[in-house]
Amino acid sequence: MASLLIRNLPDAIHVRLKQRAARHRRSLSREALVILEASLKDAGKRPSLQSIDRRRVRGLKPLTGAILRRALSQVKIALIACVRSMRQNPGRYCP
Repeated sequence: MASLLIRNLPDAIHVRLKQRAARHRRSLSREALVILEASLKDAGKRPSLQSIDRRRVRGLKPLTGAILRRALSQVKIALIACVRSMRQNPGRYCP
């Protein structure tokens, strides 16, 4: 079996790894190996479009009635301004 030596490990990471190993009742080496295995196991998987979409939607606010009403009122205001502009300047279109 191969060995791995990690040089210049920051003290903060060493402390956190040591605490985590103690919580899981493992040696420092075993805890590092478990973390590496979990990391590499997930690294080979490509996320499905469904999981990407789920993560994307999770960050969005649901379209509530209040949000839709506010958006509709903004569209109405813009449309009214456009019609007024066209009436004042025949032959010109709204931007």
